[in-house]
Amino acid sequence: MGRPDRQVEGELRQRRRPFAVVALCWMLGIVLGAVVSSAAVWLLVSAGTGALALACWRRRPCAVHRWILIALVATSASWAVVRQRHVPADSVRQYLLPQPQLAELVGTVDGPPYLSPPARGAFAPFSYKSPATLFVLRLESIVVGGEPRKVSGRLLVRMDRADHRLRSGQRVGVTGWLSAIVGPANPGERDYRRILADRGIAGRLALGSVGNIERLGGVSPRSWFGRMRQAISAEAARSLRLGMSRDPQRLALLDALLLGRRSAEL
Repeated sequence: MGRPDRQVEGELRQRRRPFAVVALCWMLGIVLGAVVSSAAVWLLVSAGTGALALACWRRRPCAVHRWILIALVATSASWAVVRQRHVPADSVRQYLLPQPQLAELVGTVDGPPYLSPPARGAFAPFSYKSPATLFVLRLESIVVGGEPRKVSGRLLVRMDRADHRLRSGQRVGVTGWLSAIVGPANPGERDYRRILADRGIAGRLALGSVGNIERLGGVSPRSWFGRMRQAISAEAARSLRLGMSRDPQRLALLDALLLGRRSAEL
């Protein structure tokens, strides 16, 4: 009985090996794309190795696989370069400047908003300022020169007032100061620009008051699968919090590590 089992395991390994090689080649291409950031060079390499693979199709079949793998690495590198450096024509990054500019935007609240404390430290309980409201806005359109234009991307919106009426999935119109996210001022500081870019957030929008938000509709309905997934996720998070301290940041870290849930408190 031992030999058949070993034969089955060997066959499974041989079947999985091509997928593992393809995955490794794709990851290698992403790493090389960060080293040589020229999509044209990688596309030429991909086209050349692909032509060599076709030329060796009949004469040297054993060399075809090697050229195909090299072409796959080059294709992955070009894809990585284009994804990192190419800015679509309708991206909100086309409108981001180092200095803030007044902008009118329409979008959907992407995720639950949360309140940020007005102050930190030992004297935070004695602060007289109102908590700030932060949420991510998935953009639909922007007003430029008095005319609305379609725009894509996500912004981190901060309003210096507490607003408990915002809900995830709500369509809103906002007017505020649009700006790019600046990098660290000193070496060794935390780079929030890179952290937010990894989450797909391109810039920031500062609102002065609640009057800068116009609610254009109710919360968009979810599909039955989305509602079921949200209910299961909420129940799992509630069970995880049983007997835990009410520290929002620690609970957000547990949600991310054990449940894969990302919240604003993280």
